[in-house]
Amino acid sequence: MWTAEERRAHLCKASRSRWGDRTPADRFWAKVDRSGGDDACWPWTGARLPHGYGAVRIAGVTRLTHRLVWEFAHGAPPAGVIRHRCDNTSCCNPAHLAEGSQADNLKDCREKDRHARGERQGHAKLTAAQVVEIRARRSNGERCVALAREFGVGHGHISKVCSGFNWKHLGGPSCLC
Repeated sequence: MWTAEERRAHLCKASRSRWGDRTPADRFWAKVDRSGGDDACWPWTGARLPHGYGAVRIAGVTRLTHRLVWEFAHGAPPAGVIRHRCDNTSCCNPAHLAEGSQADNLKDCREKDRHARGERQGHAKLTAAQVVEIRARRSNGERCVALAREFGVGHGHISKVCSGFNWKHLGGPSCLC
């Protein structure tokens, strides 16, 4: 059994033999595809998280690659969130990154229509076409309970659809149940 110090020394030796004299930054940039040129996205070719963000482990801590790129380019960790102007979560081109707040990030998301809503939202029980039909039928006097039964949802769900609380982005006739 190795002591913690012996294990650390062994891992450092193994790392040196694997990477030679390459610095951590050299090892990082080796996993970035910069073949498209300065204006193109530079995708991370290493490990990615489920939403597409590049990730690397440093000293046992998983770090997001776009945040590391910001540190490489600016010499300090970002104070807020780092936004991708290109909307490519794996991009490591410093020219495509901007620092901002979470509010800026959400505003950017809404303006570019990237947020999950309607059918793109994973828990949607209705389609956009069904919502339009429900609103039209409800405004013609059909009861919420009957619509709910037909579409396989609760009457409270129909009420939220008709009042515009859900599916606001569709606009259209609103009514109360």
